[in-house]
Amino acid sequence: MKESRPHPPIDTQTAELAAVNAALHREIAERLRAEQVSRGQMAALSQALKALGSFPKLETFLGQVAGAIAEQLHTPGISVWLHEPAKDCLSIHIAVVDGKTIVGSDLDRFGFQLVQPASESALWQEIVETREPLVVDDVATDPRIRRPEPLLQHGAHSLLIVPLILGEETIGWFGIYNVGPRRYKPEELDLAKALAQQATLAVQMARLAEQGRRAAVLEERNRMAREIHDTLAQGFTGILVQLQAAEIVLTRSPEKALSFISRARELARESLGDARRSVWALRTHVLDSGSLADALGHLLDSMVAGTSIRSDFRVEGEPITLSPTIQAGFLRIGQEAMTNVVRYAEATQLVIALEFRSDQVSLSVRDDGKGFTMGDRPRGSGFGLIGMRERAVEIGAILLIDTRVGSGTEVRVTVAYGT
Repeated sequence: MKESRPHPPIDTQTAELAAVNAALHREIAERLRAEQVSRGQMAALSQALKALGSFPKLETFLGQVAGAIAEQLHTPGISVWLHEPAKDCLSIHIAVVDGKTIVGSDLDRFGFQLVQPASESALWQEIVETREPLVVDDVATDPRIRRPEPLLQHGAHSLLIVPLILGEETIGWFGIYNVGPRRYKPEELDLAKALAQQATLAVQMARLAEQGRRAAVLEERNRMAREIHDTLAQGFTGILVQLQAAEIVLTRSPEKALSFISRARELARESLGDARRSVWALRTHVLDSGSLADALGHLLDSMVAGTSIRSDFRVEGEPITLSPTIQAGFLRIGQEAMTNVVRYAEATQLVIALEFRSDQVSLSVRDDGKGFTMGDRPRGSGFGLIGMRERAVEIGAILLIDTRVGSGTEVRVTVAYGT
């Protein structure tokens, strides 16, 4: 015979059912809220990624990300601070207050502290160490905030700081404030961190773009320096040679002196034209009306005119058409090598050879002058040697300088076909 157990009182059953129903309602409500946050995450991330894909200005993108965070976390104000390692300071780049984006000089007018030393910020030290979001429950009383007045001025009571992390580096933070106490759910913190990573990516893209711009400026500056050296400096050398020759024969042969002066005037016009073309990165004019061989022969005649140097120019092999870039590179390297011979080598003979082979083309500039050691370059020719090497690199060529004291010098530049 089974022993019967007493049923719980009706009141107890009702209370248990009510507790179960309440728990179910709470679970359903939490799931609904989680779904809402998840939808908010997707919407905010989609908006941020779309903005990032359009490559806007950094301030514009940061403003869009800050606006997305403000909308999803229902917060009245956000500020974006970036760390400047060179000065070890934090500077505010943008703020969003009640839906209004504030940048530039307006930040000062709105009462924001524009810069603060990173070494004096306990909050900064903490997020650099933890690399996790940081909550300040009471802005007015938290000892980590040395100057709460700017925050209090905007009605901030509590503060969430989300670090911007790039690899091992913390590059800044998002400061998210509320007018009252605030407890953030894990999914809300995840959303803030995800959007902060998008902002970090934008900052890195901006940094890389700036580095690229500076590299381009430096490269253009070097190009201009090379072009000026290879046009004005080379032209002046030819002009000086012609004027010195005119000075020597002026008293005994005025007509011959006038021919040297006329040639100097012609060189001045050519150099001016080359300088103008070089500024715009156009081809040198001596290549406009003839081949590379013609241009080299013209330069050689100009360089040795009025000097005692015997010159010889030869073309070996079957000439082919080279790209304008390679032709200009060969011409400028040859021009620099010839100039060094005329100015420094004390040579009696200068031989130029343009050699076409089955798979490569070479230019050789050889003299019988005094030579030099590579560790003791000719006076004044330092930039010229650097310029020749840079031009060789630009056209994918190999530059060799063979020289010994008392045995002359050969400069040879070689490039493979198809380079």
